[in-house]
Parts: sequence; structure tokens; C-alpha cells
Amino acid sequence: FDVVDVYGSLPYVLARDEKNPLVNYTDFYDLYFGVKYGLLNEYRNDSMSLSFGLEGKVPVRDYNPNVYTAPGYNQEDISLYAQVGKFLPFYQYVNAEVRYIFRLGNPPDQFYYLLEYGFYIPQVRLGIGLQYNNTNSLGGKDVGAYDELETDYSFLGYKISFEPVNKVYVEFSHSWTVSKKHAPEFTNYGFHIGYIFN
Repeated sequence: FDVVDVYGSLPYVLARDEKNPLVNYTDFYDLYFGVKYGLLNEYRNDSMSLSFGLEGKVPVRDYNPNVYTAPGYNQEDISLYAQVGKFLPFYQYVNAEVRYIFRLGNPPDQFYYLLEYGFYIPQVRLGIGLQYNNTNSLGGKDVGAYDELETDYSFLGYKISFEPVNKVYVEFSHSWTVSKKHAPEFTNYGFHIGYIFN
């Protein structure tokens, strides 16, 4: 089963509306879990990496989705996605992801893609990447409640990842809105610690 990954995450959210400091979200809200199949892997001497996955998201507590700082839509989602990557000379790499998100509640389905270019130095297990991602609603309204709107947005950002010991990785990320439609303007910071069980 070295080509199959099973994973899960429960992000802790710190969200604050600068225009309305009383509207804050600080807690665990949505659980993500999924399975990914690696069809090709450069670490197995393939020419590139290619994987396909299925991911689910479920809320772990109730929250109001109709404010801009909400961490989600307080509903279940299912995603199908594909990821492709390639190592290049001089420690460079490129990655891309496409994803279709089935919204099981009120909002319309979404299409998402991500493009990444960066450097990974295996001798020190350090990676630095520049990312651009775009999310488009496949439907929705121009006027209505937030969870009924057509919300489209794009982010530009970077991430820094490090593996201090074997099977443990730490990642810091920072991104900001570069375009949007019926969506808030966000500046996001992320900190992630992961452990690989296999």
C-alpha cells in the first residue's frame, strides 16, 4: 500500500474582521479526511508524480456561515482532485492541482486549481514555494445570503516547509487575496505540523 495515502486534519482557525472586531472565529470548525492514490511517483523513479484523491469535509461544531469571516459554510463537502508534480534541475520543482468540490448544502459546487513553483533542498529537507490558487463557484446569485452568492476568489502566497526529524514536517504559509467576486478580502496565515505514519 505504498501508493495509497490516508490522511486527516482538523485546523484551528483564528479569524477576525478588521472592520468589525466583534466578529471573530477562534476554534476548531471543520474536519478534513481523505484518501490519495499515487499513480506515478518520482521517488519510485517515475518521470513525474501524479496522484488522484477523494476528500471529505464535515463540520465539528455549528457556526454562522453568513458572515465574511466564517471559516466555511457549516456543511459537508466532497472533493475529487488530481495532483501533478515534477522536480527540475537546481533543486527546483513545479506542482499543480485541480479539484471539483461537491457542495452538499446550499452553495453551488466549486472548481479549484493551484499552481506552485519552488525549491526543495533534500540535504536539509527544506522547501520554499510560491503559490497561486483560484476558486470559482459554478452558479450562485449576485444578490442574496452569503451562502447563496456566486463567490469567486484568487490568492497569491508562499509556503516554507521543513522536516526536523524523519516523518515529521512543519509548514508555515502566508497568502492574500488578489481578485474576488462577492467574497471578502483576506490575508491568511497558516501553521501546520504533520506526522507520516507509514
